[in-house]
Amino acid sequence: MVFIKPNKTRLNWSSRDPYTCLSQNISKNLAPTSNVFSTAEVINAKASYKVNDTLQIRITARDVNNVIKTCGGDYFRVKLYTAETQSSWSIDVTNDLGNGSYIADVTLRWPGKVAVIVTLVHSSEALRVLRRIRDLEPGRTVFKGRYLRTLDSGVETSEDVMCLPKVIRNHSLCNFTDERLGYPWFCVAPSKETLSCADWKLYVNDPKLSEKYTIRAVSKEELNIFKM
Repeated sequence: MVFIKPNKTRLNWSSRDPYTCLSQNISKNLAPTSNVFSTAEVINAKASYKVNDTLQIRITARDVNNVIKTCGGDYFRVKLYTAETQSSWSIDVTNDLGNGSYIADVTLRWPGKVAVIVTLVHSSEALRVLRRIRDLEPGRTVFKGRYLRTLDSGVETSEDVMCLPKVIRNHSLCNFTDERLGYPWFCVAPSKETLSCADWKLYVNDPKLSEKYTIRAVSKEELNIFKM
């Protein structure tokens, strides 16, 4: 991210909703916030600082076309770093002015030369997609459950199936919901005649299937946001 010289312009403290961008529709012509074109400047710049002084940084969000954003909702992070001592300190930027500008107040915690690194973690457009998946498409993490049983012959038989904290459509299910906590938990029923729901033993996270399952909930336009 580019750092520019501070100017003497007063801050425009906006009362607009910082999440206005999150309500905009995703389209093919969408221009998400850019980590390349967005800029940051030290507002209270001076020749030297003391330990525990506050460094105030203003971030101006720009989109992939280098146009200044007019609404907030982006997720920025500021990191202070000193190479000589390998010291570092980072904070999430929470002061969103709602107009494409953000203010970060970072405490200087050690003496020495400090590099300031500002990173765009997620654009407001990407956060809109993530919030939709979280709120409307819960349970995107897929687990692999295992049924295991030792037959009378002494031979072990097992079967791995998909498990989710919600009903899995078009499958016969074993309901392992904890009635005390009310947390839903379902696994596909075993297809082997020698196994039953009572033979369920364990489960593990399946990252590859989780990724595939999540991508199915994202449109092509939304997926492109994370590639910009």
